[in-house]
Amino acid sequence: MLVHLAIRGRVLAAGYDLGRAYAEQEQLKEVRRVLELERASERSPERIRTVAKALRGMDPPAPEQVVIVGSGRVHAQARAGVADGERR
Repeated sequence: MLVHLAIRGRVLAAGYDLGRAYAEQEQLKEVRRVLELERASERSPERIRTVAKALRGMDPPAPEQVVIVGSGRVHAQARAGVADGERR
């Protein structure tokens, strides 16, 4: 009888531990879902533009700053003889 009570106590303790583990798993799933949403919003082009402008003072490049590489077309600045190391 004493062995039976000891085993029953261990089973109950294991059941409580399992319940806590399931609750923690659900909580972690929710945290993961929130973090995935946050990651997606941080990667959006609009968010990147906002951060670049507000925190880094960056603006989109002026047309004369754009050099198209590999398509056979080169922007006027590159045709004018400005080498990669000489860009402003």
